Formats: sequence, C-alpha cells, structure tokens
Amino acid sequence: MAIVKAMAKIGAKQQAMELLKQAQGVAEKIGEEHLKASTLKEVAKAAAVIGDFRLARAVAYKQVNKVSELETLALILETWARSKDPRLADNIWEN
Repeated sequence: MAIVKAMAKIGAKQQAMELLKQAQGVAEKIGEEHLKASTLKEVAKAAAVIGDFRLARAVAYKQVNKVSELETLALILETWARSKDPRLADNIWEN
C-alpha cells in the first residue's frame, strides 16, 4: 500500500484509487479468512489515508465477518479523525 500512498502524494490520486480497487478485487478472492481480512483492512486504510472514504467504507463492508468489519470501520474513523485533528485520535476511545 506504500505505492498507493506515494502515488497520491505526487498527484496521481486517480491512479492510486484504481490500484486500490484492483487490490480490493484480488483481496476478495483470497480463500484464507485471516489473510483476506488483514488485506482488506490494509486496502481500506490506504483508501482512507488518500482521502477516499467512500472506497474505504465499501471495502470495510466486504470484510469476512462483523468483527473484522467493525475493526476496519474503526480504523477508517481513526484515520479520518487524525486527518482533521491529530489530537482527536487520542480521544476517540474515551467515553
């Protein structure tokens, strides 16, 4: 996913998003659930980091089970919070 982040930084955001969509397609075909879940989580995180929260959320909903889905959504929320105000991420789990 480092390549996707680098592409986004140099202004190739559209190509980065297309690469993420391809990675999502490959991840969805993985048979081993643990590997599939971690790969989908990384795709969602990379999408969130480049600011495509719609894709990130769509990937989260493709997770192998509800626990993985919720963990991925929490990661997306934390990434969003950090992008708005880094101090928010530290307070996300309070309350």
